[in-house]
Amino acid sequence: MSQQKVDIKKVTFMLLGFGLAKVLYDYLTAGAIDVRGVIFVPIITLGLMYFVDKDRFMIKEDD
Repeated sequence: MSQQKVDIKKVTFMLLGFGLAKVLYDYLTAGAIDVRGVIFVPIITLGLMYFVDKDRFMIKEDD
């Protein structure tokens, strides 16, 4: 029987990618970096992505 488990590497890379994109966007548009936005916006984005498309973050494990 196969079980599904969250792929932590994929979640971490996506979180870092969204955080880096937010830092670059803030720096290039406003010239200042919003630290709270850099932390919370990627977390909210990943939560919504997980809610809509859970299979993107899952890996199959065989018992």
